[in-house]
Amino acid sequence: MKIVKFTLFTALFMFSANIIMAQVYNSVNLTIENGCFLHIDGALNNASGDINNSGTIILTGNYINNGSFTSGNSSFVKMEGAAQNISGSNATTYNNLVVDGSGDKSLFVDARIKGTLDFANNKIIAGNNNVVLMPAATITNASNAKFVVTNGTGALIKNSMPASTNFFFPIGSAVNSYKPVQLNNSGVVDTFSVRVTPGLVPPTSADNSCVQYTWVITETNPGGSNATLKVGWNTVDEGISYIRAQGLFWHNVGGVWLTAPGNPGAVSNSPTTDWRQQTSITDFSSNANKFILSSGTLVDVEENELTAGNTISVYPNPTGSSTTIASSFPLEQVMIMDYSGKVVGNYNNIESNKFVFSADNFADGMYIISASGSNGERKVCKLMISR
Repeated sequence: MKIVKFTLFTALFMFSANIIMAQVYNSVNLTIENGCFLHIDGALNNASGDINNSGTIILTGNYINNGSFTSGNSSFVKMEGAAQNISGSNATTYNNLVVDGSGDKSLFVDARIKGTLDFANNKIIAGNNNVVLMPAATITNASNAKFVVTNGTGALIKNSMPASTNFFFPIGSAVNSYKPVQLNNSGVVDTFSVRVTPGLVPPTSADNSCVQYTWVITETNPGGSNATLKVGWNTVDEGISYIRAQGLFWHNVGGVWLTAPGNPGAVSNSPTTDWRQQTSITDFSSNANKFILSSGTLVDVEENELTAGNTISVYPNPTGSSTTIASSFPLEQVMIMDYSGKVVGNYNNIESNKFVFSADNFADGMYIISASGSNGERKVCKLMISR
C-alpha cells in the first residue's frame, strides 16, 4: 500500500486501498507522495501548515488555504463535490486543477495554474478574483457549459501568451451566459487579461443597436500587439435594434467609441455560440481595453459636449500640413490616436492654450485627438489628414 505522510496535523481518517478518506484541518505539515491519493470527503482547511502535494488531492468540500501549498510537477487537485468554495488568505498555485462534481466552484482568492486547467464538469465563478494561467498552462474540455464566469472584476489571465497562436479564453458573464474570446497575437509575447461584463461600458448613443455586453481585454505591456480578436455571443444577447448583417466591432479608445477594422456581419458559430465576429487590434492598453459589437453609429458623448461647449477647436481640419489645437483651458497633454486605437502621437507638458503640430509624419486618414488640461478636464475631437 502506498503511504501518505502526515506530520502533526489533526485528522479523522480511514484507509481504503490506495485512498485515505479524511476530514482535514492542517496546522503543520502534510505530504502526499507521487502516485498517492488523498481523498477528502469534506473540506481541506490548511490553517497554517505546509502542504506538499506530488500526488492527487480529491475534495468534495471547500478548500481554505491560509498556509503554504507546494504543487509537484505531476500533482493534481480535483474539486469533485457540489458547490465548492476556494478561499483563504493565500492564493494556491496548482500544477493541474480539475473542475468536476455536481456544482460550480467559487473563488474568494486568485487561482494560479502552471499545468492544466481541466473543465471535467461545471464552472469556475471568479467574482472579484483572477484565474491565472502561467506561461506553460493550458485549458482542456471547456465548452458553453464549462467555463470561467467573470461576474465581477476578476478575469481569466494568460501569462506570456504564445505569439502567432490561437489562444481560447472560455468566459461568460454569468453561469448561463457564455461569451468566449479567441486571441492570436503576432506581435511581441504579452500577458492578456480577459473578462466580459453585461451592458455597454461606457454607454453609447445607440445602446439598442448593440450586443448588450462589453468585453474587457487588457495587455500587461502596452504596445507591440498585432492581434486578431474573435468573440462569440448568442441571439438573445442582441439589442432590439441590432442588425446582425451590419454589425461591426467598436473599440473604446480614450473614452471614445471608434469603429475597429473588419467586415460587417456576424458569422455562424453554432454549437459553441450562435454568432461570432472578428477584428484586428494593435492596442489593448488600459485606456483602450473595451470592445463591443454594434450595427449603429455611436456618437461620442465628449464630442457632443465639445460642440455645445465650444471649448476646443482644431484648424485647419482637414489638414495636409500643420494643425493648431486651441482650447479655452490650458493644455497639459495632447494625444493622437489612429482609428485602430494605436497612439501615434503623445505630447506632454504643453502649458499653453494653443498647440501646433505637424501632420507630415502621419498617413492620410481619420484621427482622434484627446486634449487634457492640468485641471483634469479632457475633450476629444476628430481630425482628418488629407493631402
